[in-house]
Amino acid sequence: MALGLAQFIQSETWEIDPHNLQVGPSLLGTDQIVATLADKWTAKIVLFAGLPSLSAFRGWKTSRRGRLIADQMGPKRELAGSANGRTFGAAVLHDDGTPHDDGTPYGQGYEATAAAALRATRITITAPGVTDQFAVGRFFGIGGRLYQITALGGTSATEATIDFWPPLRAAVAAGESFDWLPRTDMRLSADTDAPIADRVGEIFDVTLNLAEVL
Repeated sequence: MALGLAQFIQSETWEIDPHNLQVGPSLLGTDQIVATLADKWTAKIVLFAGLPSLSAFRGWKTSRRGRLIADQMGPKRELAGSANGRTFGAAVLHDDGTPHDDGTPYGQGYEATAAAALRATRITITAPGVTDQFAVGRFFGIGGRLYQITALGGTSATEATIDFWPPLRAAVAAGESFDWLPRTDMRLSADTDAPIADRVGEIFDVTLNLAEVL
């Protein structure tokens, strides 16, 4: 997340905003809903931070000039809909089973087994341990965009086919690597969003309402 404020997140909500159109009733008199395939990510992030971050946040907010400037952001918890708390990517530890000094493991990346066209909603992934890392509801990233798994197809020890949403923002080439930290371009939902509420004790509250840039 921008400014390194991920550690100050109190709560976050990442949801797809469906862009459907309601058109006139059919000849049978029933409503007609038409999907536009323009679904985009929205996020609500509640921060609670101390004074050292306040000036940095104010500077960042002013430099965004409302909705003009976007940032690469994504869910702090990379694995959605699961309680095991793993981050994206297969965890590869030292020989003695220990992680790095800062507590993080090495990362085992993933790549597309075959090419996928623009607006595709299914892709095949190749990587060791893939069946342990992917689950319905999980976020993943490729090409600097954020997606979420909606269904799992055939899987093996090294390969999995997944359905996801939203549709691919850009075509994916065979062998293209997945993003280690799933992110996408997000900007404030409104020019006056993210008001800063100063509180007693040199702390502040702020809620970021964000929308994906398409």
